[in-house]
Amino acid sequence: MSRIAFTLAIAMCFSCNKSLNQEQREEIRDNMKKGEIRKVSEAELLEAAYAYARPLATTLESISDSPAKIDSLCKAQGVIFVPLSSSSNLTEVEAQILEAYQNNRGEKLSENMQKVGTDSLLYTRPAQLERPDGSYEFMKAIGIRMSRKQVVLSMSNE
Repeated sequence: MSRIAFTLAIAMCFSCNKSLNQEQREEIRDNMKKGEIRKVSEAELLEAAYAYARPLATTLESISDSPAKIDSLCKAQGVIFVPLSSSSNLTEVEAQILEAYQNNRGEKLSENMQKVGTDSLLYTRPAQLERPDGSYEFMKAIGIRMSRKQVVLSMSNE
């Protein structure tokens, strides 16, 4: 709603002068497009959520030793980083996912996406160590909480 109001305010300010340059017109069009209501299927939403979360998870893993960088990245992307460990304050869903990863019987685990409430998604990625016998040992997992809105907005950027 605020984007629409902002766009209308800009349009009204410049309508008095009747002299919008090309850059201003493009900005107004972009803001109007962002404010459009889009119907997105669950499959499209999940696909977009994976596409949004995977590179973030890779980056978060590479900067895991720098909390300041993690905070900065999460703030810029509009997500919440959740290290899944038994010592963390986890939600019920996060605790269940961590328990499932920990109770693994040496098999290779995969990433996961869960709906959390009506407006959020939780992406999780386990880190495992491959043993000499070919089995896998769960080491840790990371989680990324993101809003459905953030995922849909990322779809318009593609």
